[in-house]
Amino acid sequence: MYQHGYDDIIVRGIRREEGERLNFGQIHRLLCESYPGVSVSETTVSKHLKLLEKEEILKHKKESYNRYNQTYYSLTDAAKLELDLFDSFRPVRARTKPITELKQRLVDDYERKACLLTLLRAASGTYLPRIVNKPVPGGVAIYNQTTRKYESLRGEKVDGVLHHDIVAHNDMMSLFRDVDFTRSKDYVEILQTEFGLRDAIEEVVRRGNNGEIVKGIKIADNHVWLKEFLVLCECMLSWVEMRMSQSVKIRLMNALYKDGSLTAQHSSIPLDSFRIYEREACKWYIDTFGRKAFNRLYNNCRKLLVEKTSESDIESRNKRKRNEIRKFIREDCTKRKNWIKQWDKTIIAFYHGLYKCDRLVPDSPWGSGVDGQRMYNAYRHYVRKVMPKEYHYLMGCLSEMLYPEFLQKQHGNDPELKQFVQSLPARK
Repeated sequence: MYQHGYDDIIVRGIRREEGERLNFGQIHRLLCESYPGVSVSETTVSKHLKLLEKEEILKHKKESYNRYNQTYYSLTDAAKLELDLFDSFRPVRARTKPITELKQRLVDDYERKACLLTLLRAASGTYLPRIVNKPVPGGVAIYNQTTRKYESLRGEKVDGVLHHDIVAHNDMMSLFRDVDFTRSKDYVEILQTEFGLRDAIEEVVRRGNNGEIVKGIKIADNHVWLKEFLVLCECMLSWVEMRMSQSVKIRLMNALYKDGSLTAQHSSIPLDSFRIYEREACKWYIDTFGRKAFNRLYNNCRKLLVEKTSESDIESRNKRKRNEIRKFIREDCTKRKNWIKQWDKTIIAFYHGLYKCDRLVPDSPWGSGVDGQRMYNAYRHYVRKVMPKEYHYLMGCLSEMLYPEFLQKQHGNDPELKQFVQSLPARK
């Protein structure tokens, strides 16, 4: 989570402070006291504060009502929740590990996500933003004073992917758009060596924005079923993301209501009301899609409740108002739970019928006709029999991201979902 020992002191110093915020001068003094005999410059402090803000760990607010016009720094909601959940789930021995080891683990997670995103985009193609000189249905048109024409932004699918498209988040369909990838890493080389995909990747040439020739990668034409497998994995990931985001929203809606400080500038989430599965879901969402995505999710839930209620309504003794609030939250959560139930069945069908291929799905992506069944059988044969053993690490990374262990356990404890799995025909 942190890039330096200074960052660790800053974060934990803010958490210890009453009100959980510090200004620049207080942070500077804290670092000087923590490192006696070491000259800590204000430039160094400013550098680390900017880094923590970029990583969505800190946020700042300039308070102009005091005579010093000071800027105060506090933890983001995702960072506070991440710290609490991480401390709750770390083994006792891991708590004594130096911060550098924790940093290395998370850096490896970022690299793994960047590699997987590169691979998925190499299979399904990249959706790049393009400006067209005409209105696009469903898009936003802006009048260009220079050309005197209306222009719209639309997505254009191109074959393969470039390294720059991943690190710069040019891809409009990326689920990892809020994750800051390392620009210096060569993810293509990692895919070819550590993931064992040297023969499955080939070079693709594309023209850049300035007309220059740039090189990217795509899945080789003779690896048709690997490409199909990766495209289906990307579909499953989108379903899992929607399902997990709704689980997090339900938990946050209830937690924010019980907290009773929706209109306050600083509010904490009562973690003692979180069940183990709900904590795992929040932690998985932050680890997978980034703190910025979680902060946006949190703010959307808070905004939705603020629009429907107010702090005075929550604290009011008027029984009718409180019942209206409870009814709204109950109906909203019930709607989301119904969505989750349908998505769970889709995820299970994808996982058993198209990822592990240990069961059959009645509606395959290739249709229900004779040709579609033949294609489905060929795909299942490739996944179970032909897929090289060198892809073992790739399959492990995909399984961890697509169907995490805690979600599998949750599905295994649900009688309705267990019955649904049994209803899927076993493979022949």
